[in-house]
Amino acid sequence: MTLSPARVTEDGISFQVRTEYRYNNPSSLGIRDCFISNEVLEMLAQGRSVAAKPEEIFKLMQGKILGVARRMAQAGVPGTPLRLLSATFQ
Repeated sequence: MTLSPARVTEDGISFQVRTEYRYNNPSSLGIRDCFISNEVLEMLAQGRSVAAKPEEIFKLMQGKILGVARRMAQAGVPGTPLRLLSATFQ
């Protein structure tokens, strides 16, 4: 299974994460579609005093964003796509 590249939309960025078998939960295997809005990206950038386009913020904070999304997917958080909210990062 290969991941699709992140896709910039008018409202935010769609991306995928790969989840692995964990905690005896075979349903956590696979690829999950995820979405982070421009508003959430701007909130993340404010915390780092960064002024940039949403796709630049995503690239800058990609490790953190993907890590949070992966943990949410493995925990079984519902939703398609899995939406990362501002509260997710607090």
